[in-house]
Amino acid sequence: MKRSKFLRLAVLGAAPILLAGCEEERPALVYESAQACIVAAEIPEQICREDFARAEVAHAATAPRYTTSADCQADFGSGQCQQNVQSGGYFMPFMTGYMIASLIQGGVPNWFNVPGGHSSQPLYRTAGSSTWRTADNTQIGNRTGAIKVRESQAQPATRAVTMSRSGFGSTASARGGWGG
Repeated sequence: MKRSKFLRLAVLGAAPILLAGCEEERPALVYESAQACIVAAEIPEQICREDFARAEVAHAATAPRYTTSADCQADFGSGQCQQNVQSGGYFMPFMTGYMIASLIQGGVPNWFNVPGGHSSQPLYRTAGSSTWRTADNTQIGNRTGAIKVRESQAQPATRAVTMSRSGFGSTASARGGWGG
C-alpha cells in the first residue's frame, strides 16, 4: 500500500475522535430520583416527575440486557438486577438515576419551556463505581445536579444492547448486535 493512501486512511480513521472533541456542550441535570429532583428545586416539580417517568419508559426499552442473572450482577452488583419475564426473560440492571439534557443550540435558559427542548434518559452505575453511565454505556460523570454533557451524550439511546458475559463499563463487546 502506498504511503499516501495509508496516511489518508489513518486521517479518516481519526476523524470521529477529532469531531468528538468539537462537540458543543449542553446543560444537563442528573438526579437519583424524581424526589431528589424536586428537593433540589432547580426545575419545576412537574418536569421532575414527567421526565423521571419518561426515563423509566426508556429504561424498559434501552437498558443493557443480559442472558443470565450472574452476568448482570457481575457488572452491577448483587441484588441490582431484575428479570424481564414479559419480554423474553432477559436480565437488566435497575435504573439508579436519570438525566435531563438540553437539546437546544446554545443551551437557551428556558429550555424546559420549549417543546422538544430537552430529553430525559435513564442512568446506571456499575458495581463499585460512582460514575453515571447511559444505557449505551456512555460515561456522564459522578455528580448529581447541574452538569455539562457533550451533544452526543444528551441524545438518549434508542435500542437495547444484549451483553455477553460482564462488560458494561469495560471493554467487553456486545453480543447479538443491537437488541430490540
